[in-house]
Amino acid sequence: LNHQIRALLIRLTFSNGDQSDKIPLLAATTRRLLLFARGTLICFLVWWGQDMSERFKPYLTVALIIEHEGRFLMVEEFQETGELCFGTIAGHVEAKESIIAAALREGREECGCEVELDHLVGIYDYVKDYETIIRFTFAAHLKEHDPSLVRVADPDQKIQAIKWYSRDEIYAQRSLWRTRLIGYNFDDYFKGQKLPLSCITEVRA
Repeated sequence: LNHQIRALLIRLTFSNGDQSDKIPLLAATTRRLLLFARGTLICFLVWWGQDMSERFKPYLTVALIIEHEGRFLMVEEFQETGELCFGTIAGHVEAKESIIAAALREGREECGCEVELDHLVGIYDYVKDYETIIRFTFAAHLKEHDPSLVRVADPDQKIQAIKWYSRDEIYAQRSLWRTRLIGYNFDDYFKGQKLPLSCITEVRA
């Protein structure tokens, strides 16, 4: 307890007056105790919140490799540095969203039409700087098999263009890749690596 509360308690304990004289003193002591307790609780919650924010939190992401007649759908966007880059359709899994649902949503949002997932290409554990990124990369196709339906439909308005690239064009411009994961994803895709979608089991409370 702080010195003010301690002093009030001493006065209350050694006061020689009758009980009615102690009521105001008791009320003052109670108020100070409550204020002290509230302040302590606020400090604890602030500390606890900071401690929670400093805990390790990996980024969970999904990516789609969409092929049509030997060409692959890629998006062009600006990095935080202002430089133009390109990569596969990809994004973060949102709160209370399954991995499969996130992949379908990203496809719909970034290419403006419905997509269907074929299989899982791979799961990638990417550590860079102070971040850990877990990426689930899927092979997918346009639901209507009509590339004319593709359009920029990014709700975040970060995508500048969406285009079809050949395999050679993708590898020839590796200096413009949004992330090195693109290389790992396509390497595994072209090696024929396939994991069934059923290997992802959705569990709900």
